[in-house]
This record gives sequence, C-alpha cells and structure tokens, in this order.
Amino acid sequence: MPILNSMKKACHFGAGNIGRGFIGLILNQAGYQVSFADVNASLIQQLNESKKYPVETLSMPSKRYIVDVELCFDINKDADQLIKTMSTSDLITTAVGPNILPKIAPLFAKALEAKYDNQIFSYLNIIACENVIGGSELLKNEIFKYLNDSAKSFVSEWVGFPNSAVDRIVPIQNNIESLLVKVEDYYEWVIDSLTSKGDLLIDGAIFTEKLDAFIERKLYLVNAGHAAIAYMGYQRGYTTICEALQDDEVMEHVYSQMLEAAKLLELKHGFNIDELEKYAQKTLKRFSNPEITDSVYRVGRSLMRKLSPNDRFIKPLLELYQYQCDSKHFETSVHYALMFDYSEDDEAVYLNNKIKEVGIVNALVDLWGIPSNHPLINAIVELRSNRTKLSSL
Repeated sequence: MPILNSMKKACHFGAGNIGRGFIGLILNQAGYQVSFADVNASLIQQLNESKKYPVETLSMPSKRYIVDVELCFDINKDADQLIKTMSTSDLITTAVGPNILPKIAPLFAKALEAKYDNQIFSYLNIIACENVIGGSELLKNEIFKYLNDSAKSFVSEWVGFPNSAVDRIVPIQNNIESLLVKVEDYYEWVIDSLTSKGDLLIDGAIFTEKLDAFIERKLYLVNAGHAAIAYMGYQRGYTTICEALQDDEVMEHVYSQMLEAAKLLELKHGFNIDELEKYAQKTLKRFSNPEITDSVYRVGRSLMRKLSPNDRFIKPLLELYQYQCDSKHFETSVHYALMFDYSEDDEAVYLNNKIKEVGIVNALVDLWGIPSNHPLINAIVELRSNRTKLSSL
C-alpha cells in the first residue's frame, strides 16, 4: 500500500513569473506545501529569505494573494537536496519552456532513481505545464533515456506523467515589489485524468478524459489568436497587443481566424459552435484588457517554434485543408508571421535570412516538411506576390 503523507508536497521547476503567478499560486491554494527550483541565484535567495511572495490580479477590483514557499533550490548548486525533495514529493510541475525539458531530464531521472532505491511506495505525478502538446510525455521520454529497466518498471507503476493544457496571461512585469507577480484574473489548467497516478487532486484544475480536445481548443483559438494579433500588429507599427486590438481591421481579422478554428474544432471534436464563438469573444476580451501591457515582440518571439508543423498555425491549417474548411485568415496570419523580422528574436532573424538565401518555397518546404506544390505554400507565395505588387504601385 502507498505511504500516505500528512501534507501534500509539490516541487515546481521555474520560479519565474508564470511559475509563481500561476502554478505556484494554484498549488498553494489547493493545500500543497510548495517548493521551487530555478537557476536565478538572486531570485532563489529572495524566496528563501521571505518564504512567501504576493500575486495580484490585473482586474477591477484587483485581488491580492500571498503564496507560502517551503524552499527554493538552486538547480546547479543544491542538486542533492533537490533530488531528495523530488523523490518524496506528491507532485512535480514545470514551467521552464519546452526546450528546457530535455536539459532537466537527467536530474529528474536521478530523483526517480532515488525514489526507487529507497523504495518509496507513494504515488508521484509529474506535469509539464508548458505551451506544447504532450509536454509531460515529452519529459517522460527524455527521463527514461537515463533509467535502467528495473527503475523504469518501478516508475511506470508509481509515477504518472499526465499531459496538461495551461492558460493564463502573465505579462512582462515592472513592479516595485521584487517578488510581486501580476496576472490576469482568468486561468485554466486542464489535466489528463487517464494517465495520472493515485488520487491526484488539485482544486482549481480541470481533469478530463478528452485532453486533446481542450489542448487544441487552446492552441487553435487562444495561442493562434494571440500570435496573430502580434504579427499583424507588428506590421502595422503597434507595440502592444491591447493597442493592436483597437484597430478594427486587426480585431476583425483575428476574430475571423478564430471562427475558422471554431469550425474545425466543431467538426473534429464535436464542440458546440455557439459555445466556441462565446469562448473566442471572451478570449478577445481578455487580450483587450487595458490593465495588461503585453508587447507584440514578446508574444511574437520564438518564430520558428510558433511556425512549426505541430504548433498554433500550421497544425490547424493542415487540418482545415483536410476538412475542406475556409482557411484564408490563418493563411494571412502565417504570411504576417513570415514578415516578423524583430532583430532581438534569434529565430526570426534565422528564418528571414534563410528565406533570403534559399527562397520562400525552399525555406517553407524545409520548415514544414510538405511538398512545394502544397496549397499552403501556394497561398503564402500568392500573398507575398500580392504584397510586392501593392508596394510597387
């Protein structure tokens, strides 16, 4: 029988604004004793000294919460103590970015080995709260590369890796209080109930057997809409998301793109189209919140990832073609994204240089892995051609 702890213990990787303002807050409110792991020495010291931090909602009126901190570990310097804490935790979560998951996998493997070696027969769930499909599964696959067969068998029995979808706007902070995080009032954390282990309970989270549908609803409507505002807004000279949405043409374009996504989600997952339209309207209202100052540069960054085949634009676009649905607004957003030449985004610089070197068709074939005569490539080439003709008039 599992060993039951008197208080639930959680360890969260990533003590930045999203980790503290979203996941850490929810876990603390759900009754977890929360520890953090990070690489920012100054932040780690502040959290260990204060043992708490404030979170405020960007709403009228604002709400203020105080989150208790058990410990904050330096991933590089406190590895032994961190591994011990991880091996005895009930829940481990991450908000570090999908590209970092493979880098922290060896540390997770050592923690799970310690759990196995010490025969700690209690359920542990590891949830990657990242903006990527199948983040927890991705982390699991990376961890298993470092485990022997006996440890793998033990982990398979006692450790769950439920995938999840997370949604909360945490803008760039400029606060006088160093540990304060300001977040939007709205949030959604959806967790796969089919792959969790034991009695995983988190008040404030949604557990579902149809996680893929929720993930794609968020990816196709929220993430794609947010990025579409950024890329169109950038082309029109706006600096913030809220500012761009004051432009009626931007608002109309993004809402039309959301309706294209809604039709796809109705056909693919059986969502109610009226409910999806309300969800889209609510999402645009969130993006228009004047209390949230979010730059088009931040939202548009990581261009290569956001234009990858399994992300917010190309995945739904390819499916829209399959279902023979309207897709012109998604295509237009991709067109705007391909003109995103923000010099401080390395991925944007790389892609723009590649397009100049090998041409748009070869660059997109390489990026998306589709034939050169695919309708999507044809659509992008036509949009770029029309833009060139208009600019020459």
